[in-house]
Amino acid sequence: MEQPEHFSEKLLARRWRLSHRTLERWRREGLGPSYLKIGGRILYQRGDVVAYEQLSRRMVAIMPKMQPIPVMSLPNSGRLPDALSRATA
Repeated sequence: MEQPEHFSEKLLARRWRLSHRTLERWRREGLGPSYLKIGGRILYQRGDVVAYEQLSRRMVAIMPKMQPIPVMSLPNSGRLPDALSRATA
């Protein structure tokens, strides 16, 4: 089966399992892959989509794992510890 040279907005949304509204928002915010606007139609070139996917994959692969931030427990009274209450005063 021949792969399309261009993706419509809805076809790309289906490929990425997103709402087409998300792609609309990304365009407004300058995010996502490059696109063409021809006669009112939005088209994404296959090469741009694949390049964006590859870039996204690399960005995820190089991000360090986030360590959980410990939660400070408050004393039974519900008051802040003295050091914190002085800092917020």
